[in-house]
Amino acid sequence: MTKVNARTIDFFDRYVTRMIKEKYGSEEMDAIRGFIGSETYRMFRL
Repeated sequence: MTKVNARTIDFFDRYVTRMIKEKYGSEEMDAIRGFIGSETYRMFRL
C-alpha cells in the first residue's frame, strides 16, 4: 500500500472536517477530533 502524502492528508482533514460540521452541526474542534479518532483517518496514516 502506498503512503498518502502530507498535502493529500491536509486536504482530506479540511474537507472531511467541513463535511462533518455541515452534516451534524458540530463545532470545528469536535469535528476534527471525531475525524482524527476515526478508522478512516487511521487508514490514511498507514
